[in-house]
Amino acid sequence: MRWGIALLALWRGYVYETSDWHGCGIGIAACSDTFALLPILLILNLKQIFLCVWASSVEYEGDLLVLCNAWYIIYPSLAQFVLLYFAVINWLAKGFRVRMSDRTFGPVLLAFCLGHWFRQSTFLTLGPAMGFTGRAQTLFFASSYRSATIIDIMFTHGLLIGGNVKGIFYAKFVVLAIPLIDLVVFSDRVGPKCKFKPYRGKPCQVETTLAIRANYSGGLGKSSIYKPTGLNGYEFVRLGYLLYGKDNILSFDDYYVAISCYPSALVNETFNQRILVLVKTTMRPIVITQTMFRWSHPRFGNCWWFQVQSVDIE
Repeated sequence: MRWGIALLALWRGYVYETSDWHGCGIGIAACSDTFALLPILLILNLKQIFLCVWASSVEYEGDLLVLCNAWYIIYPSLAQFVLLYFAVINWLAKGFRVRMSDRTFGPVLLAFCLGHWFRQSTFLTLGPAMGFTGRAQTLFFASSYRSATIIDIMFTHGLLIGGNVKGIFYAKFVVLAIPLIDLVVFSDRVGPKCKFKPYRGKPCQVETTLAIRANYSGGLGKSSIYKPTGLNGYEFVRLGYLLYGKDNILSFDDYYVAISCYPSALVNETFNQRILVLVKTTMRPIVITQTMFRWSHPRFGNCWWFQVQSVDIE
């Protein structure tokens, strides 16, 4: 959902000339708590996800043939796996203080989906070279799935689930290695390695702002025109903010609250929900002040849910 809203905000920001056009890859959600916690949220579904990953791209004879033909199970599981994989890479990028591009997300997802879509052609043309004259036999049965643990499905029985087709099994690892190479070789270091011992006093507002910027500098989603002296539209949305209406800057969390208030606001005009708004002035340089407004305030009266934009802040 955040990815779609971010794309809408960047597109409207470009249309209304409040920011330049930027690509909206998965890196735009790198600072989202939902994306950061995605590996934890998908724990209960890991067995199915990894079963579909190892079974994909193989033409089976037996129990797994039903799974591979169920497109409504296999393709969503592959998409969840790639999202999960890049969420883990986002952890690594933030942990090592590097900024990597999200340009490999699409090719990796496309490689897994096309590999499964053309599995029959692959076995017809490359089957004899891999030691198979027809379909691969199912070596991992439904009864084994019930008793297997998550670790067994993820690591121990990976090749067994894949029908012992080593060529396709290792090809998946080659595809998964591409983002890691991007992380290690082509990523940008956020800053020099240093040890900073802060004083015990309360940090001032400038230090808090700089700390937030430094905390969210790593991870996915490299912007080709990232400027350390300001925020372009991409970085503005990536940090979790939107221009709502003409001069209201909301965080994504407050925007979700505002959208959920629409039905009740149509019924009861005295809705008492308060929203923190960063009010942006039109003068240069831009001045931003924090103010709490009720949802029934007139400044929100003419704002529709889709009136979100990205904006450059100098």
